[in-house]
Amino acid sequence: MDVRQAPVLQNAAEVCETVQSGQSPSLYFRTRRQGAILPSFRRMLSLADKFHHAFRACWHAVMRPGLPRRNRDDRPMLHGFSRTTLSVLIIVCLLLISWIHLGFKDEEEQPLPALTQPLLADAGWRYWQSLEGVGVYLRSAGDVNGGYLALRTTSAVYTLKLPATDWAESLKQQLPGNLKGGPALLLIAGPWDELSQKTMAAYVIRSLNLQPLEPAGGPLPACIAEHLAGALWLTQALLPASALQPAHAWAALYSLPDSLALLTRPDATGPTRSAWAEWRLEQTRILRQNWQNDLSQIDIQADLAYYRPPEDLYRQLYHQLGQSQKTAPAELLQCLSAALPQREPSQH
Repeated sequence: MDVRQAPVLQNAAEVCETVQSGQSPSLYFRTRRQGAILPSFRRMLSLADKFHHAFRACWHAVMRPGLPRRNRDDRPMLHGFSRTTLSVLIIVCLLLISWIHLGFKDEEEQPLPALTQPLLADAGWRYWQSLEGVGVYLRSAGDVNGGYLALRTTSAVYTLKLPATDWAESLKQQLPGNLKGGPALLLIAGPWDELSQKTMAAYVIRSLNLQPLEPAGGPLPACIAEHLAGALWLTQALLPASALQPAHAWAALYSLPDSLALLTRPDATGPTRSAWAEWRLEQTRILRQNWQNDLSQIDIQADLAYYRPPEDLYRQLYHQLGQSQKTAPAELLQCLSAALPQREPSQH
């Protein structure tokens, strides 16, 4: 049974008890419950009273027509019924009032329960800066088959697959010559020890004459940092499916304030409750799988290192999704609208 129905059934049982005693339901609640009635239940008391009086009239007219009115009122209404019959009547009463009570609720407006989400463990990245000032992120990962070395530039992530042993020759052959002299940062995730990883990084930096990569843009707008789930939904609404990779998604988060006019167009509509429930479940699954995958983890860290959003943003987004409601996009839009500078009235 839904725990939300417990107060309803308790109130319903008390109403049903009054049927046998002959007392008015609303009078019973005013004298014994002292106003502690569910708001939606209070709306049904007038109907319950009408049903109560009609039932009493029919009972006296049909079952005991020969008794004087005064004597009729002195006897319990359901006197003479067996215990089984009374139990059936009470159960029917409970079901009827529960059905009426639930009918007053708009299912679309009911909040979604929070998702039960496994925690995302720390990824274990370590930062190191070369003598040339190039940033390098190191992580123990991979297996006996090897690991990855990636270069993050201003426009893309170049990922090289390297063997666990004898990696030097493979690295030399795969170096992207078109990056020579340009800005980049390095990410290395594999089974190699820290000294070997730093040796790889130093070789790549010197061979390509890499320069330090400056982080993109400024800080993430405060509204977006506070409404990450709504920001992700709006980002996906704006971008085509082919552009929803992390490298594009983070950039779109920064550009959302510039897209406010598009987001608030007259035909823009928010998600339904069921659509949001399915969407947030799917997104948390994708975020969790990407976080646990070595190759996807490189893409995530590369973007976090380049765009420099608030610390631990990815895991914050994952957690917010599990708690979010369908109103998240509208709340973000309201925040962005309020943050826009007010226009000065034109002078004529």
